Amino acid sequence: MNIGESGGFKDGAEQYGNKERYEKIWLEHYAAAKDYYEVHGDLNVLSGTKLYVWLSAQKYAKRGKRGCLTEQQTALLEDIGMIWESQRDLKWMWYYEHARKYYQTHGALNIPCTYVDGDGCRLGQWMARQRKAYRLKRSGKERGKHQPMITDREEKLLEELGIQ
Repeated sequence: MNIGESGGFKDGAEQYGNKERYEKIWLEHYAAAKDYYEVHGDLNVLSGTKLYVWLSAQKYAKRGKRGCLTEQQTALLEDIGMIWESQRDLKWMWYYEHARKYYQTHGALNIPCTYVDGDGCRLGQWMARQRKAYRLKRSGKERGKHQPMITDREEKLLEELGIQ
């Protein structure tokens, strides 16, 4: 199997010394991911494990941040359930869907900080963090190390719900 075609090889080859070694190591890691998927039905591995680090590196490569993936590598990973979004993005969207439902029911996002919905979502606390991040971003000030972050996409989604 030649997984290094179509440009995905260069960065990996430089790291591992040559194309054949890169392909061998990539396939070994892929086999471990496939085994995990076959046992657990997902790729939600414990953070800090070698497999978690490798899967995270594949996500970075897919986004073009470090290395790159070939179409074949991408397809192989998708066949075993790879979810390309980060855990942070997935969690943010989970909260956002709760906020959207709240907005549809109540017509506003005036959510008390102590509000927890029926399935345990601490929507009030999350909304308070989003407002803080939104205001900080809109002010143009630089975000500090421990201040909440919001992406352009998230900002737009919250504005659609009337955040101020």
